[in-house]
Amino acid sequence: MKGLKNVLTKFLGAMGCCLIALGCGETTEEDTPHTNAGAIDAGLDHLKPLLQELRSLDMDIARAVPADSVSSDVIVPLIKSRFRPKLIALSNRVQEIVPAPELATVHKHLRDYLRLRLEAFDLAVEGARLNDSALFEQFGTKLTEADEAGRALKNALNAVRYDRSGF
Repeated sequence: MKGLKNVLTKFLGAMGCCLIALGCGETTEEDTPHTNAGAIDAGLDHLKPLLQELRSLDMDIARAVPADSVSSDVIVPLIKSRFRPKLIALSNRVQEIVPAPELATVHKHLRDYLRLRLEAFDLAVEGARLNDSALFEQFGTKLTEADEAGRALKNALNAVRYDRSGF
């Protein structure tokens, strides 16, 4: 069970990193027109509420799962009843978006992040159902992969914002 606690503690750490990585900064407006500026602005405006909802979910997870009492008995019911349904709804909304070409990389990283988080949640639920610690280890691995996708998402967003500032 010590390994499970380490994985669940890692989960909380990943959520904290995601809160930082998925922070939605304001984009800057430039007076010089650019052909794709309107499409990029519209795409960023469309993504911003989704990213804010995702950040809110991460904060909800951090509040609901205190680090000093993490156990599968605490986290798995929350994953099943609260966190996974919200993540599925967000993922479905992201799948409906057709991004501007300049935002394709951002969109891909967001989809990857959501997919990996859902896969991690599924592993935790299945690990609890089967009482299988190996699945909880895989849960931790998927969370690490999701954290990497979150960093890639942040970098892609920053690149778009930086490129926009030159318009």
